[in-house]
Amino acid sequence: MKDTIINWLFWVFVLIAVVTTIYGAITSFNFWALSDLIPIVVAAYERSSWLFRTYNQIVAWFKNNTISLTTTFHIYCTQDFKITDLSDSIQKSLNTCHITFDKGSIQEINAEQFEQTTHCQFNLINEHQLKFGLEITRMNGLDETELAVTLSYQLSYKQLKSTWLQFKEFKDIFMQNWKTSKDRNDLTINMANSDLSPFYRLTLKSINAKDLSNVNLSFKEKDASIKITEHQIYISSSSSQTIDDVIAQIIPMTHVY
Repeated sequence: MKDTIINWLFWVFVLIAVVTTIYGAITSFNFWALSDLIPIVVAAYERSSWLFRTYNQIVAWFKNNTISLTTTFHIYCTQDFKITDLSDSIQKSLNTCHITFDKGSIQEINAEQFEQTTHCQFNLINEHQLKFGLEITRMNGLDETELAVTLSYQLSYKQLKSTWLQFKEFKDIFMQNWKTSKDRNDLTINMANSDLSPFYRLTLKSINAKDLSNVNLSFKEKDASIKITEHQIYISSSSSQTIDDVIAQIIPMTHVY
């Protein structure tokens, strides 16, 4: 209760200070007086997780660094597995999502080879000329067959949300021909090429930049398992909505301040 009152008093003070400083600068035509806002803004930034997260997300958006994105959905199927069903699902998803095979890629599953290796891979390109890979792996169990369908991208930070939306559309179309005993979605974001570290809902202002290399966190969020290491965040969830929420709150950072 005491902390809540102190917090409210702090923000009331910030609001009054901002309003009076701006009003004084305008009425006196002394815009240098706006520099008085600097310590107020710094204090608010240090206290507010929302300001901390938003500021760093804006900085990352303007820098627009290259990141790696790997997305996977799993099908746990008890129905008879047929290569033709798999081929039909791939083609229907590609057509609906305006994705085509990239030049030089194989364009159909070799049934005999897939039976032997339980693995196939394609090179794709979408309507925005983003190239990426599609990989399908089959794992045979006693009572069911598991299919792992993976899309792997190299993209800019600005493309992260739109690419995740396309992945969800691809999955929805693909799944129309399949029944699964449970739902599982995996997502990995790797920012090593940009020397960034992705954090989620964490305010880590008190540690030094060198300490980011030692980060290794694992925790649960709703129905999701989340693991954060240097340069990488991994999320596994039965709900794509939960992953939506995590993506919206990821903070790409080179250091904490």
